[in-house]
Amino acid sequence: DGINSNYDMFILSGDIIISAADDAIHSDTILTIGSETECPNINILTSNEGIEAAVINIYNGDIRVKAEDDAINAANKDGSDYTFSVNIMGGTIVLNAGCDGIDSNGNVNLIAGAIDITAMGRGGDAGIDYDGKYYVSDEVKLTNPSGVAGPDQPQGGLRDMNNLNFSGPRREPVDNFMDNQRSEGEMPTPSDGEDPSSSNN
Repeated sequence: DGINSNYDMFILSGDIIISAADDAIHSDTILTIGSETECPNINILTSNEGIEAAVINIYNGDIRVKAEDDAINAANKDGSDYTFSVNIMGGTIVLNAGCDGIDSNGNVNLIAGAIDITAMGRGGDAGIDYDGKYYVSDEVKLTNPSGVAGPDQPQGGLRDMNNLNFSGPRREPVDNFMDNQRSEGEMPTPSDGEDPSSSNN
């Protein structure tokens, strides 16, 4: 892996360029990128999985990912303490994936930001692929010609190759989508002062 943590990871600022044979950025638990006031620049030139964690929170940043497999993946071998989710609250994100652009073993919540996805979009792969629930707000500028695949989508996902801003149906936000990240329902922050050895993993 390019950057790997067995615990929570915060990437709040800086310029990061990664070429990796496996995961470019990996956390076993919660990965937080950017904040309301901080905007990291992340350029993943090569990877198998681009960005992977049980819960991925992107608040801000200029993020560009090229991956042979999934560009952003909410998954973990032992993630029983987490509801897998990709939560994007802002930033400019460009994804180029050999499989799924955004893949979640749970939920996908797109709240704000500009997201451009190029993915295989055939068979079981799609621009956005989820196993739980999917929400996209009107605040999101989404370019996703490879469509959306999930349990409540038609088999193979939704396809609209002529409408590059097609984002799938609008739905109500996933209930308490931010509350699954900690058993006490609190967002992780760098000032938590929590001993990493006490984190769930």
